[in-house]
Amino acid sequence: MLNFAQIESGKMKIHKEQIQIAQLLQDVVEELTFEAQQKNLELKSKISSEPSMFINDPKLVRIILTNLVVNAIKYTEKGSVLVTIDATNGTCQFTVKDTGQGILSDKFEKVFEPFYQGESLGHKMTPGVGLGLTLVKEIVTALGGTIKMESNPGTGSVFHVALPSL
Repeated sequence: MLNFAQIESGKMKIHKEQIQIAQLLQDVVEELTFEAQQKNLELKSKISSEPSMFINDPKLVRIILTNLVVNAIKYTEKGSVLVTIDATNGTCQFTVKDTGQGILSDKFEKVFEPFYQGESLGHKMTPGVGLGLTLVKEIVTALGGTIKMESNPGTGSVFHVALPSL
């Protein structure tokens, strides 16, 4: 909520630092492995190329990645979540792919709106307040990046984020 409030008020500051992207990925995966295991999900990660140094705000990049993985775990009942990172040529691209319930195409833009929550899994209530993807999109935009989504009901979702080196 605090991060969202800072963005909304225009008071978010970007702190440029070199990011060891492989270490950041490892830290996020380690942090969320227990949550995935609680649901019998496999949380996998892959560096698709030898990561180069990347300059951006490590705290904000971590928030983006963490929120996308948490969302993938939240909306996946069985299967896996795969995080792939490619940091080359001054950009960092990461993809979070899940085998979850998927999103209807008419809801694609809605998932980035504040307080929107996706359909619950079966009869279960899905925890959260509906700010995770809103926060992700706002931070990605503030960092000069892009976010795209692919999804099909019943087969899962894929979120693609591309961030420039600042």
